[in-house]
Amino acid sequence: MYSPSLPESTSSADVEYFLGGRFVANCMLGASVTLFLCDYLQTLEEEIEKMWRRKKNIGTYLFFISRYPTFVDLALAGCVLTTLGVPEKVCNKGAVIAMHMISLMSIVASESILVVTLYALLGGKKKYAFILSLIYGLATFSVAAIVVVDFAGMKVMRVKLHGNTTVCGVRDPHGKRDYLHHLVYMILLGEELAMTILATVIGFGKYRRIMKSPIVDLLYQDGFYYYLVLLSFSLLNVLIPFVLPRYFDVVSVLQRVVHPILSNRLLLHMRSNKDQEHHDVPFWFTWMKKKRRTKDSDSVALSTINLTSRFGIVTSRFG
Repeated sequence: MYSPSLPESTSSADVEYFLGGRFVANCMLGASVTLFLCDYLQTLEEEIEKMWRRKKNIGTYLFFISRYPTFVDLALAGCVLTTLGVPEKVCNKGAVIAMHMISLMSIVASESILVVTLYALLGGKKKYAFILSLIYGLATFSVAAIVVVDFAGMKVMRVKLHGNTTVCGVRDPHGKRDYLHHLVYMILLGEELAMTILATVIGFGKYRRIMKSPIVDLLYQDGFYYYLVLLSFSLLNVLIPFVLPRYFDVVSVLQRVVHPILSNRLLLHMRSNKDQEHHDVPFWFTWMKKKRRTKDSDSVALSTINLTSRFGIVTSRFG
């Protein structure tokens, strides 16, 4: 999350450099709020129909955890990023920590949705559950540990730069926070890249050719697109400090908004296609059984129905 480091001094050059980066951060915050509210209003009716009025499961709760804390997070981000007349009660360590914790909670829930979806697409096998849990767990605990270290050394203060311009930020004379934030983005990039490769190599190559159904096609298309977008944001956050250090971390607010938007849309799309999936399974199994009565075709048919059964169990508990 973006809680910018204060300038080293109040010289005109340092102040101008700092305020230029802060202006871009405010613009990104405005774009993030607009994008999130547009998505919320666009999907609210579908959310009420498919989340509030249906039986609750793990997917429902992850949906709410991913979606609604973002409102609080964006409000806190707006307070911290305000450049004029920052109230003293808002500019404190507690507010910044709360903002970071809500951000972390929302991202963890969003990543959980994508991980469980990927698990379903990989056939619901235990070995893939172990691999995905290992990747997800290592990334989550590593990021949590870095955030705790960041909290321990954080010093939040208000600084009057010139005139009536009062800013709220974190004093970081040695650049420690920038390094920690950069490390977080590298971990996220590594996690998302590993899962994308796993889905492409194993899921697409091995299972999609025998699991033909609308919901599988939907999850592959949406999942690939969503992971590609998240990878792009993580890559930007890794590269920007080297290319445009003045704007370090300004994309993080938008990345945080994109996480719940994409993962929650994936859940809503899954529920929209769930009824159609129930009709496709018997037809596919019957077609496979009638097409050829050889040992090979029977083996493929049995493999298909077993995979579809496991996929159905996962999606029914989740979607």
